[in-house]
This record gives sequence, C-alpha cells and structure tokens, in this order.
Amino acid sequence: MKDLKKIHYPKKSGYFELNGLPSNSFLPLTISKEGYKTLKKKINLNDLKEIENPIFELKPIKKKPKTITVKGINVEIAEEIDIEFDGNKISFAEYKQYTKEHILKEVHTTEDLKNLWINDNLRREFLNKLEEKKIDIELIKKLENKLDYDTFDIIAHLVFDAPLLTKDERVNYFINSHIHHINKYGDDIREIAFSLLEKYKKGGIENISTNALKTPDMKRKNAITKLKNIFGLKIPNFLGYIKKHIYDNEIYTKAKIR
Repeated sequence: MKDLKKIHYPKKSGYFELNGLPSNSFLPLTISKEGYKTLKKKINLNDLKEIENPIFELKPIKKKPKTITVKGINVEIAEEIDIEFDGNKISFAEYKQYTKEHILKEVHTTEDLKNLWINDNLRREFLNKLEEKKIDIELIKKLENKLDYDTFDIIAHLVFDAPLLTKDERVNYFINSHIHHINKYGDDIREIAFSLLEKYKKGGIENISTNALKTPDMKRKNAITKLKNIFGLKIPNFLGYIKKHIYDNEIYTKAKIR
C-alpha cells in the first residue's frame, strides 16, 4: 500500500498501521494484491477519527471463462460451468436436470436401464436419442472428473440416485459372485473371461463383444476357436452372461461401496 511517498505492507492478519502521515485532510491510497483488483481512493482523515479500524475490501479478479466445444455443445469453464446449446445458456446443474428429465422418458428404473444397456442395439438406439437431444454423458463425466466410471453408473446415479460404482468394483463383484460359473469350463475360458473383464475396465461394455475377441491379444490366445470348442454357435450367450451379471442390481448390497 502506498501514499505519495511511502509503501506499507500489511501484517499477516491483513491489518496495517500508518504513522507519520502528512497533515493534509485528504490522503490518496492505492491498495493492491495479486489476484485482486487494485483499489484507489482518496480518504478523509477527519472522517477516520470516528472509526477505530477502517476496512478496505479488495474484489477478486474474475478470470475470463474458457470456452470448449463438445459435440456441438459450447461449455464455458469458469468458477461456475455454463453450457450453451440451441442458443440458450444454462448452468451445469440445469443441464444435468435436463438430462435426467429426458432419460426418465426412456427408462423408469435401474432394472429398465440395465436391460437396455446389455442389449447392444437398444443401447446404441438409446444413446443416439440422447445425442439428438444434445445430451452428452461423456461431457458430464469429464466435467465431474469421473472418467473411470462406467457410463451406465453415471446415468444410474444421476437419474435414480444409485450408488456410484467404479468399473473396478463391478469387476470385483463379478469375480467374487459369478466366476465360479466360468471356472467349470476350464482354465482357457477363465483366462478369456478375465481378459474381457480387463478390457471392460479400460473401455466399458463395448469391450465385452465379439469384436473384442478379434483383437491381437485375443487372437494370440486363439480365443474364438477355444470358445467355439465349448459353446459352438452360442458364444453370444457366454458374452451375455458376463454383461448380464456385471450389472446385477445385487451389487448394490453385496459390493463394498465407499
């Protein structure tokens, strides 16, 4: 802080003392701090005689919002997040409420969501409908720093207030509750199942699929041939078993939830 000739630094408490002031009635002050707007004013020393500890408040400098675009939706990142689409600007909280209301038009319970989610065609149709309404669950995951969570769980938590589970927790539940069913088909099938579960953790339900069995690592395991030797043309049933039970509602009572 400085007058015409002197610079004064406040104590840690934020208070400061001025001594040896000129006899003028008015004193010009400049108070500055990094990250705050500089305050410049002329104070009347006679008025201050009635005030024991006058207070001068600095206002923080608001950073200019950073704007990003995700799937045609403009998002301003500032102290509060604003989202703009179709010419309207709404808060992030309003965007999530908008998302919830539209999803409830499609599904009414977590069981409805599960049945839709494990069906590849229905899931794609559902996500396409959301995209048409400018609903982007991946955007919500990014803004809430929840990229490690399954999109299913983000939706279930937002819409039905279901406990938020990580993909690791879902895999651990499946191993503890259902791997015994896989074990009876032998070590090779067990190894393939574990590989699919690892792929799920890295990507999501899309990685529990026949396409996932064609990746280089699965080809090295000769996965498709080994599965055909056991299941014949019913490989989709094997994949369906994993998908169905990794999303068991029972997980909410059996899994260790933080």
